[in-house]
Parts: sequence; C-alpha cells; structure tokens
Amino acid sequence: SHSHLYNDFLFWPALFRAVGLRPLARTYINAINRLFRHFNCYHPDQWAALLRDAGFDRVEHQYYLPKKAMRAFDMLLPCSAPAFFNKRLFSRWTLTRRRWLWPFLGRYLTRCCEAPAPEGGGLLITAHKAG
Repeated sequence: SHSHLYNDFLFWPALFRAVGLRPLARTYINAINRLFRHFNCYHPDQWAALLRDAGFDRVEHQYYLPKKAMRAFDMLLPCSAPAFFNKRLFSRWTLTRRRWLWPFLGRYLTRCCEAPAPEGGGLLITAHKAG
C-alpha cells in the first residue's frame, strides 16, 4: 500500500509549493491518486486499528520507497507519457529500445533505492489472525 507520506514525497507538488503554486500541487496530487487508483494512504497506526477491528491480532509494517526514490519516480513520470500513448496506439510500450538510457538510469535509481527507508512512500503491512 502507499503510506501517509506518499503525497508529501512527490517531486512536482513539492516544487509547485516551493514557488507558491499550492492549488496546482493539490491538483497534481489528486490527478496522480486518481490515475494510479490510490484509495488509502494511511498512517501505519490507522492500518493497524482497521486490521485489529477486522480480527487480526498482530500487525507489523515496514516502509519502502524512500523519499529520494519517490522524488526520482515522480520527476521521471512525465517521460513515460510517450510510452503510454504507444501502448494505446500500437499495443507496445515502446517503438524502439532505448538501451543508451539504462546505464545512467539504472545507476541513479539503484542509488535512490538502496538505503533502507526509516520512512517511505510505500508501506508493506503484514497481519496475522489468531488460530
């Protein structure tokens, strides 16, 4: 699931807020959550309460997607628009292979994701039921 920090860790809304465009930041966040169908971005405590109410007795969580990785993902998201249209028009994500891009992006994204995330935009939740 996505954590309560997901929207705060996005690159473009942070940039929009920094230059005084708060309404544009909110519009972007709403559009991203609609596009990716994010329904619940709860705090771990809120998830734990919901799951305990549903009969789970042990709830644990772990963050993933540190802030740096989330910012990189969101910063690069507009670059995916051509692939989206290719998929719609030609039933393929790409028309050509962009092998020249992968060495750079691979190193950058690996560095963004390597460190453990004390807090992150993603939230892995495990819940156990007694019996």
